Amino acid sequence: MITIDLYSEHYKGELEVVLIEKVGADNIVYEVRLFQADFSGIIDWIPYDETSDPENLVRLLNIANNYGSTFSLVVRLQEFYDQLLTIVDNLAPSDLQVYSAIKSICESAIEHENRLFIKRNS
Repeated sequence: MITIDLYSEHYKGELEVVLIEKVGADNIVYEVRLFQADFSGIIDWIPYDETSDPENLVRLLNIANNYGSTFSLVVRLQEFYDQLLTIVDNLAPSDLQVYSAIKSICESAIEHENRLFIKRNS
């Protein structure tokens, strides 16, 4: 299993976001752990459109306060990945490690045709 942990060393006890890539029902092959504020800092660069598809991840993160309170499937993964690609030029160098971790797990799930789940503490 691949693990990128950008949370435990500096943010233990703070709000956390966990992304997991799953093969089949229970086999986790990739995990990314992030400080929720760092994750939100990346998501905030993606323009929010309240008229976007109801399953658009950015829309869900903006309007559904309980979305991701348990591991939730990212239904429109390719769309989210494409949105990530549009913001890279806007990011500060300090954001690139978090951005790269999110992008990497999305690429892996897409490439291997696996499912991506997100869980965030609120």
